[in-house]
Amino acid sequence: MKLFAHSNGHDFEIDVEADRDRLTVRLGGRVIAVTFDDQKSSIRTAFLGDRRLDFGWDRRDGTYTLQIEGIEYGVVVRDPRAERLARVVADAPGGARETEVRAPIPGLITKTLLRAGEPVAKGQPVLCLDAMKLENEIASPREGTLRSLAVSPGQAVEKGQVLFVVS
Repeated sequence: MKLFAHSNGHDFEIDVEADRDRLTVRLGGRVIAVTFDDQKSSIRTAFLGDRRLDFGWDRRDGTYTLQIEGIEYGVVVRDPRAERLARVVADAPGGARETEVRAPIPGLITKTLLRAGEPVAKGQPVLCLDAMKLENEIASPREGTLRSLAVSPGQAVEKGQVLFVVS
């Protein structure tokens, strides 16, 4: 089954096949065997190959909220028909053509690499976020124009706070 997932401005095309008690997931040329525990609660364990991953989840208004290793991810998952409809709506005049990029973890903005109004390429770093003694480059998920930069160097940000908008 083909699915489309969208999280924090990133888009993924996923193929999922069920095989008894496990899933085979194809994502970007990688094949991952996924097995879940038999719990039916909002706290679960998944095994990705031989890696154990504990996570929490919730679903509201078509968006899954996943809590993995202390980081919260909002994920929208669509089947091919719903994905085509969402793309038609986005491409229509006045459709959603902006992408908000949010902080994946709390931290401190150490530097901005672009200014509002400048062109940006997909994967190009826009700013640096210092979190847990690591400097993380936060890149643009798509090509476009940096519509707005909502943070500045020295500013503390919370998880989920809008960092910048690309259109």
